[in-house]
Amino acid sequence: MSNLPLTPDEFTPYIHKGVWERYDELSYRRLKWTLGNFSAIFVTACIAALIGLAQSQCWALIRYIIAQYTKSPRLPDDSTPDPLLELSQGKAIVSTMLVISRRISILFDKIYGLFRAEACHARDARALDDPVESPWFGFASILNISFFLVMGVAIPIWLTEGVLGAPIVKSNIWEECLSTRAISHWPERLNRETRADEIFHVCRDNLNGGCDSAYYLSVPKITKWRSMKCPFTGNICLNNTPSFEITHWNISTFEMGVNSRSKLLMSRRLTCAPVSIDPFLWKFENRSLIYILKGYYGSKYKLRKNDTLILSTMNGPNKFSSENSGLHMVNENGPHDITLLPDVCPGLLELNEFLQRDNGQSFLVINRAGRQYYPEVVNDPFFAAHSQLSSRLPGGPGFSDVYPFIPDHEATALGCVEQFQYCLPESPLSKSCTDWGACEEPFWVMFHHLATQFPGGFNGNISASVFEQWNGQVAWSLKEMQASFRAAFHIFGVHRYLRQRISVHQMIPLTEWGRGPLFQDNIGFDVDREPWVVEVETWFMKAFLNGILAVQDGLLFPLVNLEPHGFSSEYMRDWKSCGRILLRNGNFTNINWIGLWVTVVSFTLICLIGNQIDTIHGVFESNCKVPI
Repeated sequence: MSNLPLTPDEFTPYIHKGVWERYDELSYRRLKWTLGNFSAIFVTACIAALIGLAQSQCWALIRYIIAQYTKSPRLPDDSTPDPLLELSQGKAIVSTMLVISRRISILFDKIYGLFRAEACHARDARALDDPVESPWFGFASILNISFFLVMGVAIPIWLTEGVLGAPIVKSNIWEECLSTRAISHWPERLNRETRADEIFHVCRDNLNGGCDSAYYLSVPKITKWRSMKCPFTGNICLNNTPSFEITHWNISTFEMGVNSRSKLLMSRRLTCAPVSIDPFLWKFENRSLIYILKGYYGSKYKLRKNDTLILSTMNGPNKFSSENSGLHMVNENGPHDITLLPDVCPGLLELNEFLQRDNGQSFLVINRAGRQYYPEVVNDPFFAAHSQLSSRLPGGPGFSDVYPFIPDHEATALGCVEQFQYCLPESPLSKSCTDWGACEEPFWVMFHHLATQFPGGFNGNISASVFEQWNGQVAWSLKEMQASFRAAFHIFGVHRYLRQRISVHQMIPLTEWGRGPLFQDNIGFDVDREPWVVEVETWFMKAFLNGILAVQDGLLFPLVNLEPHGFSSEYMRDWKSCGRILLRNGNFTNINWIGLWVTVVSFTLICLIGNQIDTIHGVFESNCKVPI
């Protein structure tokens, strides 16, 4: 479990304290009253006190009802109060216990005793000592006490969120956020981008370590699939290695961390497979380069960083060279890094036909191992190491010298395809989901589908007052696409996650398998699956957590800019991210607002009726008397 704070302390002043509506909940649980923990304890104590008071008053009501069927023997002109209406719960229980014990004793005597006259006489004497009160008073008293004891514990727990874990709270609207623009805060965003990696680092990047689960508002719906079919049209996948597909289905605004009426859903998918670099490899001077665009015209072509990687060798053994490039990089202490090609959404770029996908964003993840040592053979295609070093390396304290294994090539690669899809289950359109697509393509398809439902026709003038007043599921979803989903494929995308870690933060986004104690740069793969598959899944989950944390930052600065569209201040207040971010925070407690009032009214009514039962009884008796 992560020992990092669930939410930064700087978020606390921006949490809304008061009553608010959470749109994903059922109607009777939607209204939440968010309080600080100490205030919530006081409110809960008051509820418990009210339940305790209601218990004593409920006994007066129960006692009155039973007394109507078990009248005490009284003279006709006796005006004193009926003693049964003064019976306490304790006396009723004691009296009932005596009756029960005597009945048990009599039964015991009948079974095991001697049938003598003295025994029968004793039993008769005991029977005459039975109390006047009906045992039903005692039974009712026990049930009454037990019921209210259970309610005194269950109701406060049912009403509150935060007793069993950090509750989901909402951010508070604040004026500076309404007037600021998202673009003006990009330095702060960059400084906060690596928090997902820091959280996973606590669990040494173990996906089952639980470090990330506390940040999820709901359990992600994720499926995994292995297929022998290559995800690319070209024959570039390595033989006998099935591809790995992981899909995150139906991400709602709530799962992202946004409080919204919209039921629009986004799904994301990543499919990867180990691929051969040879189809993208070209000779370059006395070295080689990896070029992923369509066509290469030699050294005269201007090489760009985002689509080209120059290697230090021919990456042999391959079609160009029989040299062991992995050994060469170990001896030369070559670079150890991860490269993303292309490092931008292709857009108008025309990728190599072997890599091109019309319904997804294709890219290569290239691993240059550099000087890496492995204690045993690695049969993984992304970290392949089958050559054993001829010289021994000294082991660490308590370990003998070893002959480590080294990488097969200078560079290996994974070919990946990232896809997005948008669905609106309650859409009036004939097709509720878009096709899977790359980058923002499916976003704009869904956007224009929903825009066609705009009353009077959609002409792009989204600042019109008619648009702001337009309501309904289609309207809310279209507005939400502008307010949050427009940034979703960026902040939840694996391609962007890798690009930012590599290009901006100068990180090597590989799982921390754990440095071995034998010698420097020793890597061990302590996993139960292929290491490359675990890498892909880790990227996928880190990108998701990265997106959630980026959405949380929306309470400090807006996710997207709404200002250029000329919306009114009321619309901005309703739809800007500042006041709509959902997150967990253990410094607060939520109380079910409707449930609170139902509880207060119900038990107050019991108290009033129980307290006035004598008056009610007197009125009833006076009305029932027949005048002489």
